[in-house]
Amino acid sequence: MTLVPRRARKLLDQSKNAVENLPEDLQKFRNLSAWVLLGEPGAGKSTAFESEADATGGKCLRIAEFIHTDPDEAWQGKTLFLDGLDEIRASAGNNSAIQLIRKQLKRLGNPPFRIACRAADWYGASDAEDLKASSADGQIAVLQLEPLSEDDIFILLRDNYGTKNPDAFVEKATRLGVAGLLDNPQTLGLLAEAVRGDQWPTTRHETYRLACEKLAEDANKRHRDQARTRPHSIESLLDAAGQLCAVLLLSDLTGIALDPGRSDSRFVYLNDCAPPDMESAALAVRTKLFRPEGGVERVVPSHRSVAEYLAAHWLARQINSAGLPLGRVLNLLLGQDDRTVAGLRGLYAWLAFHSQKARPRLIEADPLTVVIYGDVKLMTASDKRSLLSGLRREAERYHGFRWGVRITHPFGALADPELREDFLAALQAPERDEASQTFVGCVLDILAEGGAPTELATALLGLIRDPTHRADIREGALNVWLKQLADPRAALK
Repeated sequence: MTLVPRRARKLLDQSKNAVENLPEDLQKFRNLSAWVLLGEPGAGKSTAFESEADATGGKCLRIAEFIHTDPDEAWQGKTLFLDGLDEIRASAGNNSAIQLIRKQLKRLGNPPFRIACRAADWYGASDAEDLKASSADGQIAVLQLEPLSEDDIFILLRDNYGTKNPDAFVEKATRLGVAGLLDNPQTLGLLAEAVRGDQWPTTRHETYRLACEKLAEDANKRHRDQARTRPHSIESLLDAAGQLCAVLLLSDLTGIALDPGRSDSRFVYLNDCAPPDMESAALAVRTKLFRPEGGVERVVPSHRSVAEYLAAHWLARQINSAGLPLGRVLNLLLGQDDRTVAGLRGLYAWLAFHSQKARPRLIEADPLTVVIYGDVKLMTASDKRSLLSGLRREAERYHGFRWGVRITHPFGALADPELREDFLAALQAPERDEASQTFVGCVLDILAEGGAPTELATALLGLIRDPTHRADIREGALNVWLKQLADPRAALK
């Protein structure tokens, strides 16, 4: 498998946008004692870690393994690459995850270390301050993983997915409106795997659905021949996998043991997951939906985002038609502050997509998570209006609520023509406080990514020329207006 060198941008001030430093190759940061790598789901943080660990002789560990086991001699004297901070936030108990990491690092003599975390689950300056004490020089850098470049996309399509004409692939993805999936290694791979002939998905949901169906297929003809007498549908395998993934995610477990002797506090025995259809579950864990982990008779989901999608689909069916109380699920997804539990944001967002019954409550509690981690493109105009109102409330609660979430392409799914008057009202609003301007920034991202109706041109031009708006807001409006304008001579004038 071909790996492309990844680039990252060092964030100087976590309260500002990541525009102060140019991106550099990840290897340029090898001389630092400690750094944190932030990125969106599927951005390639784990792969980048494994590559760096191999290149530097470091040791790559899941944080769950690192904090719950005694230090191993093999860890001594090595740079430690600790992956998955977002995955163990909810399971740290009375001690915070950061404190448990610090405790283990101290036992090892505070070696050089790197930590990977989803951007939305990094607690900014407070996390950085807590980790500085474990750094040999008292410093810690915060890096933002850059998306794949166009060259990277072409290389991965050609080398890893056998795409004979990457240019044509990218061109078609752009034409169908799913180009935003290409610069993320996970969704790029899912899209490449999902495309069958001319059957192209046009949304994130369709991409995940088709990819999961492909992963559930058995490529081994001998296995298929043996299963002819007792065939199992792809749907039954996906349903079984979804139930198992729901158990893992909601119990904060790592994976599944296929034999009771291989189970422990992180790997649950398959039978103890109480799958409704044991035969389908036993088959599902042997498909590509799962991969081996830590030797024989242990498996984990092929990727966390795949597990989140499948688990949410299964939970939605239980809520919608099997009598599972919504309140019972919300007790697991929402914390005491009525916000999404860290580590469950992907599951939360996909549940909002799959379950119309749960959607209003989930949008109300955490609209940003629903937009960023799921797929709102196929939701109703009413749902999208609720999300827009929710983003306004979030901005009023804390105008920096989008810090750490650098991606903007998911916002384009909210660009529904039926919300045109809502967008116009936001662009022409007289308020200039921080919350109002932050909300206008959200609207501009929606229009930049999803397309702005021509009727908004006058309002955009007025915003561009209005010096009472922040410079970044006026610049955002200019970018939207330029995309909308067909005549370059008029734009130049």
